[in-house]
Amino acid sequence: MKDEPVSTSNKRGTVCFTGSAARDSRTTHVFINLADNKFLDEGSVPFGLVTSGMDVVDRLYDQYGDHAPNGKGPDQDRLWREGNRYLLSEFPDLDYIVDIQIQTN
Repeated sequence: MKDEPVSTSNKRGTVCFTGSAARDSRTTHVFINLADNKFLDEGSVPFGLVTSGMDVVDRLYDQYGDHAPNGKGPDQDRLWREGNRYLLSEFPDLDYIVDIQIQTN
């Protein structure tokens, strides 16, 4: 997906599409910044903000971590091929977002 201009930094609680350092590399995967991550501002454009419930986000299961080689999380190629079937079988403790409410000003 095409990058949008960065209008706010990757601060704790912002929601972003996952991408790489390459331009226009975003995917449909999203993440919530658990800390201020200014170093991500070049490739990850925040599009949302957790306005309440960060205490819940802080309690999400975090033992898998990032994907290899930085963690024990899901293999991204396998995830693309197998989707939730792979996640449910190999990462049983993974938490999921099941509902989102969009607020507009």
